Amino acid sequence: MSGRTRRIAWVTGGASGIGQAGAEALAADGWTVVISGRRPDALAATAERVRTSGGVVDVFPLDVTNPTRSPLSPTLFSQSMDESIFSLTVPA
Repeated sequence: MSGRTRRIAWVTGGASGIGQAGAEALAADGWTVVISGRRPDALAATAERVRTSGGVVDVFPLDVTNPTRSPLSPTLFSQSMDESIFSLTVPA
C-alpha cells in the first residue's frame, strides 16, 4: 500500500445482491468501500447501511453498458484501489 492506513475496494453492482453483501462485508472488515451501479437510489440505501454500521463508503453511479454514462474507464478508476470486485449483470 502507498502509505494509506485504510485499504480501498471498488465494488461494482454494490446496490444489491452479492455486490451489496461484499461491500458490507469489506466495510465491516475495515475497508473503505466505493460502490458503483446503475441505480443511484439503491446505491444510496446501501451506503446508508454501511455508514450506519460504522463503515466508510463512497458512491460512484456507473453504467458499464452505456459508455456515455460512464465517464471514467474501470481500468483508470481501479488504479488507485487496493482491490476491485466486479459483481454485475449485463443484460442480453
